[in-house]
Amino acid sequence: MSSVSTAFRARLSRADAVTTDAFLILATTVGLAGFGGVFWLIAGHVQSIAQVGVAGTLLSAAIVVSYVAQLGMGTALVASIPRSDRPAQDIALSLTVTGGLGLALGYLTALLLPLLAPATTGALAGSRGLVYAAVVAGTSVNLTTDSVFLARRQLRTNLMLTGVAMGVVKCLLPSLFVSSGAFGLVLASGIASIGAAVACAYAGLRGLPAATGWKPSTAFRGSYHIGVASYVVGLAEFVPLVAVPVMIIRFAGAEQNGAFFVAFQIATMLNSVAYAVGRASFADGSRSSERIGRAMRTAAMLMVAAVGGGSAVIAAIAPFLLSLFGDDYASQGAPTLRVLCAASCALAVTFWIGILLTLQRRLRASIAVAVVASLGVVAILAALPSTSALAGACAWLGGQLLGAVVGALLLILGRTQRRTS
Repeated sequence: MSSVSTAFRARLSRADAVTTDAFLILATTVGLAGFGGVFWLIAGHVQSIAQVGVAGTLLSAAIVVSYVAQLGMGTALVASIPRSDRPAQDIALSLTVTGGLGLALGYLTALLLPLLAPATTGALAGSRGLVYAAVVAGTSVNLTTDSVFLARRQLRTNLMLTGVAMGVVKCLLPSLFVSSGAFGLVLASGIASIGAAVACAYAGLRGLPAATGWKPSTAFRGSYHIGVASYVVGLAEFVPLVAVPVMIIRFAGAEQNGAFFVAFQIATMLNSVAYAVGRASFADGSRSSERIGRAMRTAAMLMVAAVGGGSAVIAAIAPFLLSLFGDDYASQGAPTLRVLCAASCALAVTFWIGILLTLQRRLRASIAVAVVASLGVVAILAALPSTSALAGACAWLGGQLLGAVVGALLLILGRTQRRTS
């Protein structure tokens, strides 16, 4: 009886680990979004709309470039740290690579962006380009430390440093740099980001044996291909995020794109839940192959409850939610939001399948699922007879369903091959 009780408690603990980690990841995401909203609210009061627009362009570009600078390091750390014999060296190497590449790409962005968007020229003139590069480097390091905290089960520390402290500092600084215009907003956000990067790097390395060199561990080298696959998946997921709004605004106009944008921001809350649960299950399953089944079953139950239940609630009150943004959004965007809620459910299934394929080391299959889903969204929207906010939502649903179907077929094929071999 005692052994049965012990086994049950161990299973419950593993399920709780996925649930707790998913909650903390989501709480950090909510904190970032909440303080981000306050930051832009303050920015709107201390700067003109034109300066806010320039700053928004610069900081959005910084986030995209910082993702490009990751090179799969974060996922490789999550997969390897529990088994690494020198985790401090793996972490230090990853932070150096992503921070250094972020610095280089950030400076290159500062040189090229004024050519693509002349309005940003003043904000990036002279030494300001170097400051912008440092901001990108800090953001890159922050993204990498997110994975360090996940791998080391220190997500509460990440919540306090990144989700709370960085947001508070960022919101306190805009009024100090009013005379610097858009660059002042970038500087305010950058100081908070760089400060958080230093604090997170210190916290992520604390308690580990000191690094004695730069050579990564065998576990890290053996897991890096997983990181590369995850990196490719992430890049594929960027495609519809960029392409769909561009297609809507080009062929349907700014009003339709506005309706899609607001509806998509609401649906993004559901997507964030799926991503948080998926990352937590990947971290837990990476610790041991015996944990994969339990982690993925727990993830499936959480996604059904949170994403499925949340989608039903949001779809039911869609007109009310959109009316908070204005009557035009409520009248035009309700059908779009309801379809996007269904798309969030399909995205959760697609993402769950991709995580399982990655844990099974079927990396080409996980990439194929992401590519099919992402390109499917764009292809379906291009094939529809007319473009609108609702068409964009339908394309998003269709692409995610296509990815889920392909992923399910790949899982069935893999199981059949294992049984016959």
